[in-house]
Amino acid sequence: MSITFNHTYKRHILPCVKLLVLTMLIVGFSYAIYNALLLKQLSKSIVSDFNQIYSISRRFAQYYNNTDTTYLTRGTHVRNGVSIMVSQDTNVKILSTGINKLRVQLETVAPKHVWTIAIFEHPSIYGHFDPLRPAYANRYSEYKANDVMTNIVEQERLSKTFDQFYGCNIKLSEPYAEPGTNQMVRTVYYPVYNNRELDALLAVDIKTALSTTKLISLIASSLLLLTLCSIGSHFECLP
Repeated sequence: MSITFNHTYKRHILPCVKLLVLTMLIVGFSYAIYNALLLKQLSKSIVSDFNQIYSISRRFAQYYNNTDTTYLTRGTHVRNGVSIMVSQDTNVKILSTGINKLRVQLETVAPKHVWTIAIFEHPSIYGHFDPLRPAYANRYSEYKANDVMTNIVEQERLSKTFDQFYGCNIKLSEPYAEPGTNQMVRTVYYPVYNNRELDALLAVDIKTALSTTKLISLIASSLLLLTLCSIGSHFECLP
């Protein structure tokens, strides 16, 4: 019986075990390669998205510099769906039309992931918000003229002279939970300079879930491609 079992093991069981191990190694290796390629593709896609966001944000400076001012009293005003918080009576650039166009362009790159667009004057006598959430209203109503800029400089570890801003022209924050809403975002900061003097700061909050959405989209596209290839191979085999 022992001889029969050894014969059966060597002739039938052992080859199956070897085939199973080989299959597992091939599948594991293929899966590792697939993950590496997927992550590389995801990285390129995200970098491409943020490059487009940078490019769109830069164009806003031209609109800002060519916008006239209107006298507004202290308080909160709404123009074309964009809120303007004014801390003291002053002449204000009405940027609502440009902000609406900016959002439309950004949404083509990051659909449903543009959380907030804000523009802070320097000094921060007024600011534009799209949208103005209660947490923002409570927070910024307590700020003095230069508090907004000072907070951003400290948070992003930028020099007070803004030389670092001026050199790199644009900055992307690390992911963080927005105070008051706990929404996970990354902020794109774009300074508007005239004669090397900072006039305003554009801040665009992008939900960090954009990366997850991109990953799901890439996986879905890969599965669809595999399915289509499988269907194509099936039809090629048909007489």
